[in-house]
Amino acid sequence: MELRTDLALEAREIAGENIKGVKYSREEKDGIEIEKLVVKTDRAGQLLKKPKGTYITIELPALTDNFEDTDKRLLAIGDEIRALLPVNGLVLVAGLGNIEITPDALGPKSTNKVLATRHIDGEIARSTGLDKLRPVAVMNTGVTGQTGIETKEHLLSVVKVIRPSAIIVIDALASRRLERLGCTLQISNTGISPGAGVKNHRAI
Repeated sequence: MELRTDLALEAREIAGENIKGVKYSREEKDGIEIEKLVVKTDRAGQLLKKPKGTYITIELPALTDNFEDTDKRLLAIGDEIRALLPVNGLVLVAGLGNIEITPDALGPKSTNKVLATRHIDGEIARSTGLDKLRPVAVMNTGVTGQTGIETKEHLLSVVKVIRPSAIIVIDALASRRLERLGCTLQISNTGISPGAGVKNHRAI
């Protein structure tokens, strides 16, 4: 039986922790545990079944357990995302998944909370205090079964028009451990493969 996971941290546990070409570090910051895995070589990528790049795994108690620390935790997570983004330019935030199916609804439910600012400029931006924010565009791709459009096709059609400096793609991930459910985030700069968690790889 194949041990299926989307998490680079778990892929390292399966393949072995002494793989050459992989740099690993761990720290605790503002009540959350941050583990960074940098896959440096093609050989290491093959062993882990992950493309070369940086993978950041963040584990935290459920956000509803302690409301007092929630803002601090979110700021720490934001710092990790910001470090992977260009300093300036438009950011496109895309939610992947089917909002009608709970295990697959993370992408669209997350993007529904993101403030789109690309269309706000001039005096309106200044009077509302939004002129300090970078331009952000938001979209939900749905799934091919709903739209008849592949995620890659959907994203490329928008990217060609608005030309963002970076794309943040949000999707649910598969883990091999139940205790990671609802309290583990993975941030990476390597892209994503929609449907991989259920062995239904889609183009992106």
